[in-house]
Amino acid sequence: MWTNRSRYEAHRWTIQQEKINRNILAAYPALKRIAGGSTNILVTGLSMPFHPFYTASYVRAEFGPRRDWTVLVPRGQPAKSERSLQLAKPDLINPADYDYAFGFDEDAI
Repeated sequence: MWTNRSRYEAHRWTIQQEKINRNILAAYPALKRIAGGSTNILVTGLSMPFHPFYTASYVRAEFGPRRDWTVLVPRGQPAKSERSLQLAKPDLINPADYDYAFGFDEDAI
């Protein structure tokens, strides 16, 4: 029996975001192993509003400045474009424009 269940339930969304972001971070080694000639990378499946790929300066610091990352955003989330990072709507994407695609499921696995 949970004595703090109502408090836990109030934070369920935050806890779920933390879990998803931990799963994304676990994928970093695979992302860092992408072949050096791959410069245009597509990332799909990130449906939450806050994730490591949201900030271009962080992505450049973590993965280097020589790659351009495009992250698909779901309906209701704004698109944006900065140096090395684009958050884009799926209908604007041509998969043939990318050297590599990396997909996450709803739990970012």
